[in-house]
Amino acid sequence: MTAGDEYGSGGQQFPDPQPPRRRRAPLISYVAVAVVAACCGGLAVALTSSSGSPPPSASAGLHPSSGVGAQPGAGATPGAGISSAALQRVQNAVQPGLVVINSKLQDDGADVSGAAGTGMIISRSGLVLTNNHVINASNGLTATVVSTHKTYPAIWLGYDKGSDIAVIKLEGASGLTPVPLGDSSAVKVGAGVVAMGNANGTGSITTVTGAITGLNRAITASDEGSGESAEHLTGMLQTDADIVQGDSGGPLVSTAGKVIGMDTASSSDVMASQENVGFAIPINKAITIAREIVAGKPGA
Repeated sequence: MTAGDEYGSGGQQFPDPQPPRRRRAPLISYVAVAVVAACCGGLAVALTSSSGSPPPSASAGLHPSSGVGAQPGAGATPGAGISSAALQRVQNAVQPGLVVINSKLQDDGADVSGAAGTGMIISRSGLVLTNNHVINASNGLTATVVSTHKTYPAIWLGYDKGSDIAVIKLEGASGLTPVPLGDSSAVKVGAGVVAMGNANGTGSITTVTGAITGLNRAITASDEGSGESAEHLTGMLQTDADIVQGDSGGPLVSTAGKVIGMDTASSSDVMASQENVGFAIPINKAITIAREIVAGKPGA
């Protein structure tokens, strides 16, 4: 990669590599697909605090559209306030910058499992932003560019475990299309959003719609059965878009077609007043940390 490699449509550059209280907290999981002996798993998460924004609203009505390279909008029903035309524009704008990530995992020196997630291209030369839990303990990575179906071997450049952010590099890639950047600091509760990702690890991109239901949420995550210590993620965007396993690392997108967050976790304990509870890392935070990772700064 050369200095000046652009991120998204904003002309930003990377350097060369070197809630309100509840009686009980919902059970939430990180949304990478982990397959061990043909079983799926994830990280259990508890909602611990919020910025005092309004409580989550009911789901906006979510229906998936699948297929890598499928016609934008195919099979998708827009949620409240999101027209079919707007949904198609979002898919047209963002899907060329998405990759499906597959990771080999290792246990006592033998490859016994795999993980699947999503990534967002952030440079023409193949830098990809994803969640750390997608590539954690990986013994080999590949990524398939959704728009071209081309698969690349990938290496990880670095990660920030405390923020659940990682950057990988697609080896031999060039001329890729980065995802378009939005401004997560301008996001408001009630705004319509579109979540995209490799839902359930099928290798295809699914699109669901919803709305922002909370800002500045804090969650505590632990990987059940892994022995890893719990992680505390702060400043999260909350949405009622139906984020599921495999969506990890995928984009949460505004109706203007700009990425405002990175899909990270979702509730598996449905509460009576809401059908879906998902969480995304604000894109401003994710990109700031990604730049530090690429620059090789200590602590990233």
